[in-house]
Amino acid sequence: MQAFKSRPVLYLLVLALFSVGMTLIIYRNVSQGVPLLPSENRSVWFVDAKIDFRALGGPVTVSLALPVNQPGFTILRENLISPGYGVAIVNEGDERRAEWTIEQAGGRQTLYYKAQFAADNKLLPLPELGPPVANSNILQLEGAMAEAARQVLEAAASKSSGPVSTARQLLKILTAEEPNQAAKLLREEANPAELLVRLLTDADVLTRNSYALVLEDGRRRQRLRDFVEVYEDGDWTVFDPVNGIEGYSEDILLWGQGATGVVDVIGGRDSDLTFSILRQEENALTSILGQLEDLGQDEFSIYRLPLEEQTLLKGMLLIPIGALVVVFMRVLVGIETSGTFMPVLLAVAFIQTELLPGLISFVMIVGTGLFVRSYLSRINLLLTARISATLIVVIGLTILFTLLSERMGLTSIQNFAFFPLVIMAWTVERMSILWEEEGPKEVLTQGLGSLLVAVLAYALMATPVIRHLSFNFLGLQLVLLAIILLCGQYTGYRLTELIRFRSLRG
Repeated sequence: MQAFKSRPVLYLLVLALFSVGMTLIIYRNVSQGVPLLPSENRSVWFVDAKIDFRALGGPVTVSLALPVNQPGFTILRENLISPGYGVAIVNEGDERRAEWTIEQAGGRQTLYYKAQFAADNKLLPLPELGPPVANSNILQLEGAMAEAARQVLEAAASKSSGPVSTARQLLKILTAEEPNQAAKLLREEANPAELLVRLLTDADVLTRNSYALVLEDGRRRQRLRDFVEVYEDGDWTVFDPVNGIEGYSEDILLWGQGATGVVDVIGGRDSDLTFSILRQEENALTSILGQLEDLGQDEFSIYRLPLEEQTLLKGMLLIPIGALVVVFMRVLVGIETSGTFMPVLLAVAFIQTELLPGLISFVMIVGTGLFVRSYLSRINLLLTARISATLIVVIGLTILFTLLSERMGLTSIQNFAFFPLVIMAWTVERMSILWEEEGPKEVLTQGLGSLLVAVLAYALMATPVIRHLSFNFLGLQLVLLAIILLCGQYTGYRLTELIRFRSLRG
């Protein structure tokens, strides 16, 4: 047992508590996306896909390729709007597709797919998609075009070492400001995405068409842009065939990743797909918590409790903050208080009453209680009876002052009932005994010290950032425990002692 009392073991315990607490905080922030600041916002994109087509009067099936979670974006919500149609979201191999079906339809038809995307990706990784199948619908090149393609491929192959580098070199040649004759001919005669897919296929590179939506706030009737993805070592690399940019950007949302066709309409013709885009700023905490709940990733969460229990725990989780303030002020600064953790309970009461009304209420109850207690001391009651009588007096004073405040219209100081009555009664008892034994000066010293520590604890506990961190990052409790244990080992001079004995220096 002696080994567990040694300082090295204690320091290891402190280090373990601090490390585990910080790990939980970092995991909650980085992996689950819970923000460290309550005021933090995140962008949410609202995207409406509109499909217009003309039905031929018989059965209709419409299939739309859908986006997947990708670096930079996470799907929050999605729904299909189509009066009279049966709807479903189905998986076809690596694709996600929305499907509308109806037994009979004629004339102009309009279908909608609505989705919300969070501009982050802290919760879901990009799904692992297998290598693509061979492209069956590939650009055909003949004559001069075929010869130009061969020249461009030879130039790119001489400077590349793999699929991705081949794509880079091809785009460097095709998007050059002053292209050679072969590249110029290909650019003028072929779609950039189809051309790049054909060249990469000829170079035996696994590739596929992709489509993307450029996100611009407040835009309507937008269309998808063509992109190309290259497969190497189990990963996909996306390229913009128009400007040669590699990788994802903040305003690019991949749509129909790897899809053979974005919109397929059976039983209709003249189909058209357009998009409307709107961006809004939402509170990041609210958005992330809703997302975690939808994904089932926050099963062990305070937010799953009823609101009454949540409110109770929110107050309880602030108490360690106040306890740390008390430990710091008593152990390191040397402030005397009436009772060890009475200032913490006062701080909790001040949160309910607000600071100034709380201070006024405290002084009124304790001051009047001390006056009544001085009478009780003259009739020589036993300790238990005296404390019980004091408790009843404090309850009576609380009710009396509450009623008087209400009658006088002083609504800001009528929340006396939020004070812990037993602690208030014991405070009156302690101060009364201290008055008798040490005099009014000591009572004033400890009373003001208690109020000072309570005000400091209140200032910290009422800070929105602290309230947010204590409730949403339970690992903070372990960090506070580690700091308190470390402070408990301090045996040096307190700050007030250094000031007191400053004349003895040198």
